[in-house]
Amino acid sequence: MSKTQHRFRNRSLLAKFLRFCCHRIGRWAFAIEQPQTDRNKNESIDLYALFDALPIEIATLDAKGCVDFKNRAWRSKTGGATWLDTICPDDRSRVLQEVNAAAALFHPVTVEYCSQYPDRGRGWTRETRIPLSGIGDVKFVSIRLDRSDVRQMEQRVREREKQLDTFVNGISEGILVVDRSGCVQFANPAAAKLFDRSVSALVGHELGVPIADNLSTEVEMLATNGRLNISQMKAISIQWKDRPAYAILLRDITDCRSAEAARQQSQHLLEQIADLAPNFIRILDLETQQIIYANRQAKHFFGIDDNESTGEWRFTPMGIELQEYLHPDDIPTLQSLYERIETAEDGEILENEFRLKNQPDRYRWRWWHSWEIVLTRTIEGQPKQILGTAIDITERKQMEEQLRQNNAQLRAIFSAVPDLFFRVDSTGQIIDYQAGCCTQFFVPPEQFLNQSFDKIFPTEIAQQFDRAIQKVLATQQLVTLEYTLPIQSGLQHYEGRLMPISQDQAIAIVRNITDRKQVEEQLRYDALHDALTGLPNRTLFVDRLDQAIRHAKRRTNYLFAVLFIDLDRFKIVNESVGHIAGDRLLVEVARRLENCLRTSDTVARLGGDEFSILLDDLDSPEEATRVARRIQKTLLPPFEFDGHEMFTTVSIGIALSSTGYRQSVEVLRDADIAMYRAKERGKARYEVFDRAMHERAMARLGLETELWHAVDRLNGTTLSRFVSIERQQAVSIVASPSSRILKTSEFRVHYQPIVCLQTGHLVGFEALIRWQHPRRGMISPVEFIPVAEETGAIVPLGEWILEEACQQLCLWRKQFPLSPLLHVSVNLSGKQLEEPEFLERVDRVLARTQLPGACLKLEITESILMEDREAILAVLKQLRTRGVELSIDDFGTGYSCLSYLQRFPINTLKVDRSFVSPLDRTNENLGIVQAILNLAIQLGMSTVAEGIETKRQFDRLKFLGCRFGQGYFFARPLDADTATKAIEAWNDKEKRQWGDEAVGRWGEVENTDNPL
Repeated sequence: MSKTQHRFRNRSLLAKFLRFCCHRIGRWAFAIEQPQTDRNKNESIDLYALFDALPIEIATLDAKGCVDFKNRAWRSKTGGATWLDTICPDDRSRVLQEVNAAAALFHPVTVEYCSQYPDRGRGWTRETRIPLSGIGDVKFVSIRLDRSDVRQMEQRVREREKQLDTFVNGISEGILVVDRSGCVQFANPAAAKLFDRSVSALVGHELGVPIADNLSTEVEMLATNGRLNISQMKAISIQWKDRPAYAILLRDITDCRSAEAARQQSQHLLEQIADLAPNFIRILDLETQQIIYANRQAKHFFGIDDNESTGEWRFTPMGIELQEYLHPDDIPTLQSLYERIETAEDGEILENEFRLKNQPDRYRWRWWHSWEIVLTRTIEGQPKQILGTAIDITERKQMEEQLRQNNAQLRAIFSAVPDLFFRVDSTGQIIDYQAGCCTQFFVPPEQFLNQSFDKIFPTEIAQQFDRAIQKVLATQQLVTLEYTLPIQSGLQHYEGRLMPISQDQAIAIVRNITDRKQVEEQLRYDALHDALTGLPNRTLFVDRLDQAIRHAKRRTNYLFAVLFIDLDRFKIVNESVGHIAGDRLLVEVARRLENCLRTSDTVARLGGDEFSILLDDLDSPEEATRVARRIQKTLLPPFEFDGHEMFTTVSIGIALSSTGYRQSVEVLRDADIAMYRAKERGKARYEVFDRAMHERAMARLGLETELWHAVDRLNGTTLSRFVSIERQQAVSIVASPSSRILKTSEFRVHYQPIVCLQTGHLVGFEALIRWQHPRRGMISPVEFIPVAEETGAIVPLGEWILEEACQQLCLWRKQFPLSPLLHVSVNLSGKQLEEPEFLERVDRVLARTQLPGACLKLEITESILMEDREAILAVLKQLRTRGVELSIDDFGTGYSCLSYLQRFPINTLKVDRSFVSPLDRTNENLGIVQAILNLAIQLGMSTVAEGIETKRQFDRLKFLGCRFGQGYFFARPLDADTATKAIEAWNDKEKRQWGDEAVGRWGEVENTDNPL
């Protein structure tokens, strides 16, 4: 709170005190006509002397408005000027009109106007004119308050004006004018309130109370709410509009019936007002060194009871009474205050700040700001009584201390932050700065002060700052700029952030961002280069490839080539010597590839063990093949790591720009196709892309797409259950319109009988998948099964085959209840075993078909057992607990590792047809077949021979002791209806003679029996 605000608060308090004095004048007017013996002796205070001592302008006026008495403040401020001369000419007419109107009605009035005083200039004054009665010629008391300091606090001033008007108009006393007949001619709001009526309800009606001159009585009035109001009434004879009348003064004494209580209430009115104030108010007697008055706040602070008199409480400046409350450091300040009081002039307000500790909290010091004024003086002119007030400014002091600490913290922060802060005006001149802890500046910070930018920085940077400042001041928004300067430590990068702090000033924060720039450069490099090898990555390679394509479009003779390189058998390296060695191998391969190229060429690592090379501006296509041969030759020597020698070869696909590419993705696609072609032809070679490769790739993609759509239509199966979103999008893009409209299943399950070679009985079937394409016709499993394995479509397709086969076997068991117990064999893919829900799917199929687990045989290949032995073993054991039997399909063609036969719960070995076919011609493979059969017997397993096509093969296998067999000799794979007829035929005869004529007996379906 400012000093002006404190002074205003003090003056407002004094104004309340003066209003009380005005009230006392009214009391004086009321009592002046009483005999002297009836007057209260305590009311003989010299009010004019009191007014003369106050620092507020007070004057009394006669009935004509002429000033009769001016206090010291009025005289010192106006000099010899008349009351009207102190009003500015612009406000005189209005002020006279309002004052005269109020005087005519004998009403108090408050006006506010622009005032002018000699040697003081203009200001704002609020003048309150209060009508008085019965004091000689004095008719009004005029109180003028300087309003210049509080114009900005208009709302508070307006509220206090309202309070003052309410007080002057008689808040607690009512005034009535009654003619001789008892009819009310005038009533103020207070009187109307006492009668519990409106003013209009009183005026023009009889009062109903006998009235006589100098009548003093009490009147009881029943309010509409039932409350009995008691008022003291005093009647005085007056002239009202040239007619005799009575002026009646009413005072509500409902809560204090006795005249003594009313007198005490009037006497303590000022004390009550002061007690409501939040600050100290007290009157000191310098002669007796006692406090003759203290408001409630002061008493409470010093621990004095509200009912305790302050007359015995001493305030000796150096006395023990005050010293125990006053801060020791402030004792000299208090002594100086009393010395100043001795020489103070009338109306001079003395201000002071000191610390006190109050009675309730003896250990807490509170700051106070006081205003002291001499209230009365002795005959000799020495100060006698001092009126003082004080407010608690502890919070302000705490805020100032906090602000000081904050500023100290802010300075500490500035000194610790590696930034330069400076303040600049609209002309570009630096008017303040804070250098922080950074020392890497183009110019020492102390040289910034009172300098413009063109004196500090190079011209270009100075102009950049000037433009930024003008933009900041024009838009009042943050502006950021970057610049570079050479200093002793090298080239440094800086960032400047300019922010507005006023309409013509801005603050700039300059930070050295060299480290950040280096990090950004590193990030940009990392974003475009492979972290392992340091080669350009796919992003940078594609960007340079796009540039080459643009050059090829502009230059007809421009030729470039892309080599797509993939390391052969790199997976084996990782699995054998670990990923760390594999990473080192990739780094060494990258270095050798760089040595094979020109500086204008680009080699990049696309990911994993894939590299790509852009050969720029070739003279002929043969250059690309020469580079490919050079790469293969360079990679031929072994790589040595930690005592290990590793060899690697690469498969290279080459795409030439002569094809006429428009996008980089097309070039990489064709080079990738050529690389895969090289791998298919034996690896460690290169292939140049041609259109035939692209057609084969597109055909493969089309087959894959149509396969997924066909699988998607199986029993309502959706793609989202088995395939990623990316593959779904690829399928939806490539799929032909005809394939999208198909609604029925295109797959068929055929069943090839499995026969007991010793008895000729039918023991079961192997379920084989067939794809009847609506446009292509019958597609061989050799063509689509590898695609299904690679794309993952084998998982939903395998589940469908399993359920179809089990449902069909369930139907056969119901249709032929007396036939031998049949089983169905279903081929199982390794991807199916990897599915977490595989066992649940088997359980669902067996539960829906109500098929015993012993009727189901699942066939797996040897390669499946070698991939993840522990996981596969756990799944196979779970299948065996369900009664499901397991067979190894094509036994002898894979790893043929005998150790897994003992660990895994295998029931049957299926002899591959490659061992069975030669039995028809020579004794070739006879020993191998015999060894497999003996091994099965030793391990307690059964055997099934595949591909039996002739009587000779049948006889030899039977002679060797093979238990079961299947092949064209018995029947081709049959559809469900034909297989049903086959079961009926087998049941017609208990024994059947087999011969060559049996081949194809149950239908010609197709020329291959390749299973899943």
